[in-house]
Amino acid sequence: MEPRERRVRLEAAGQWLRERRRRKYPVAAAFARAIGVDGSQVSNYERGVHEVPAERVPVIAKVLGLDEIDVWRGLQRQMPDVESPVTGGAVSEIAELRALAADVGDPQRTAAMEHLDDIERLLARVRRAIDEGTGVGLGPLHIEPSARTSDQPQ
Repeated sequence: MEPRERRVRLEAAGQWLRERRRRKYPVAAAFARAIGVDGSQVSNYERGVHEVPAERVPVIAKVLGLDEIDVWRGLQRQMPDVESPVTGGAVSEIAELRALAADVGDPQRTAAMEHLDDIERLLARVRRAIDEGTGVGLGPLHIEPSARTSDQPQ
């Protein structure tokens, strides 16, 4: 990515973060404490000086009460692929499906993108449940923490 494109992307992501943060935390210092960083770091994120690190995204989502997928998108970052017995490499497969859907006619593309959004949200819920070590209700399907493999920490 060209430096100018990166700067524009980071600035847009920073503006998105500032707008969401101000809704719940009018004072940036309180938000910084809530997500475990220094106030100057939040300023750097919001001005597009630094990119929000991947490990900070779930924390921001939780603190702001937002869906993690929406935060990844708002920050203009691709959600990392999560290798687990449940999700496998589904995130990268969804990215490929999005690229294919871009070639489809308009009404069909809209429907396809909505379905992919639903799948991404479901994967985020599954990932959170795995990370937290709890089961997650998925409507008629319920995945218990026992779905872990033996090499994953309990």
